[in-house]
Amino acid sequence: YKRNVLIFDINSNQLYKNLKDFPQAVKSIEFSPDDKHLLIGMNLSLSGKRKKDVIDIWNFKNEKRIKSFKGNYNVNSVTYNQDGSTIIIGAGRKLVFRNVKSGKTIRQIDSRLNSMGKIIFHTSGKYFGAVSAGKLNLYSTHDLSLLKQFNHKNNVTTFDINHNNNQIAVASQGSVYLWNLKKNTIKQIKKTYS
Repeated sequence: YKRNVLIFDINSNQLYKNLKDFPQAVKSIEFSPDDKHLLIGMNLSLSGKRKKDVIDIWNFKNEKRIKSFKGNYNVNSVTYNQDGSTIIIGAGRKLVFRNVKSGKTIRQIDSRLNSMGKIIFHTSGKYFGAVSAGKLNLYSTHDLSLLKQFNHKNNVTTFDINHNNNQIAVASQGSVYLWNLKKNTIKQIKKTYS
């Protein structure tokens, strides 16, 4: 289902919606904070020639595309800010911020990361994180400055933020680490796989 987006009902374990036939490979998806829309980031290279990346916003309930943004991003990840007014595109080393209503680019910064992966906002709205290779960066939402960086000798595959107590769980090479932001300490919870 490389060019489809499947949405399941977790209560019934049944397929709820099947958004079909996207023109490009789907790289990243994210529900809006109000759970009404779905943000979909796509990119594709054919015969060595890059096509413009497409970021769509869908009303998934009626299976209608609401908005579509295009650009030469090389999209790896897309997400919303905490109030849903801005979309953030992780593209190579770049973090691109676009206004949802106008579609205009608000700002673009160098993330100091290569081939950026997942991006998550803290519910407080004070900071957000982005991951790539052996690094996890935290940025201020106020001025987009780099607040902290988690470095690991192995590849960081994904992460999540505990919104209640300022802790971040980081997955890397079969292990899970808990990063306490207040104490600035890192603890290996468990080595799950070798």
